[in-house]
Amino acid sequence: MITLYTFGPHFGLPDGSPFVTKTMLLLKFAGLPYQENRQGYGRAPKGKLPYIDDAGIIVADSTFIRFHIERKYGFDFDAGLTPAQKAAAWAIEKMCEEHLYLALLATRWLDDANFAKGVRPNSLRPCQCRSGRSSKAWFAAKLRKH
Repeated sequence: MITLYTFGPHFGLPDGSPFVTKTMLLLKFAGLPYQENRQGYGRAPKGKLPYIDDAGIIVADSTFIRFHIERKYGFDFDAGLTPAQKAAAWAIEKMCEEHLYLALLATRWLDDANFAKGVRPNSLRPCQCRSGRSSKAWFAAKLRKH
């Protein structure tokens, strides 16, 4: 069985990370059973989640996980799409992941009014303690790297 390494539910969602949620959906669409493990962040190959362990094969990054499912299990997520539709879908997916995601982070965590609302994900708590900086400063530094 595939093990999917996740953060766990946040904000009423199956996972606080849109990339983990994407991977959950990919596995469900492909009809592949999986189990969640919320203890793998420290061992993440790229230092971030999601990643999977598929019978000893470790695959990190939701897009690479998709390619792995397509290759190993022969599932075509784009079945029925024309080449033009596939290209449009890919462009929209990349736009959402590479650009809108950062805007989402900035809106949620860098705006003082939004930052003060709600519980911060558990993934921030170790960063607060080790760095000595506030979570807001940590997020700002991370966003500047992109």
